[in-house]
Amino acid sequence: MTGSQISLKTSKGQYVVAQNGGGGYVTARRDQRDAWETFEVIEQGGDLISLRTNDGSFLSAEGGGGRGLFADRRLIGRWEIFKVIHRGGDRFALQSSSGHYLVAEDGGNQDVNANRDSIGAWEEFHIHTH
Repeated sequence: MTGSQISLKTSKGQYVVAQNGGGGYVTARRDQRDAWETFEVIEQGGDLISLRTNDGSFLSAEGGGGRGLFADRRLIGRWEIFKVIHRGGDRFALQSSSGHYLVAEDGGNQDVNANRDSIGAWEEFHIHTH
């Protein structure tokens, strides 16, 4: 799966976007996917992955989780590794190193954070491969 290109779609149908291709906050505010909504999968062994943005940054759960999700790291460390949890069909959840789940606030059209303790609809993403 390393090198695969994916997009993450929220329960409300928006795509997760690294604004400007990386370098800052991650939101779920796009109705269509393009380069900024596409991430390269970097396998980390087992069910662990890292996601690289269009500008070469990695998604990072600030503090390992419990806070925001950013696309501003140049190297992969603990905060840039996520556990993939299959939820059936093409639905997945992503868990940070501290055990928090990524969430598209309000199911989409808001920020994406890494601060949830359990998985519900807002914490599930539809993964589309390119």
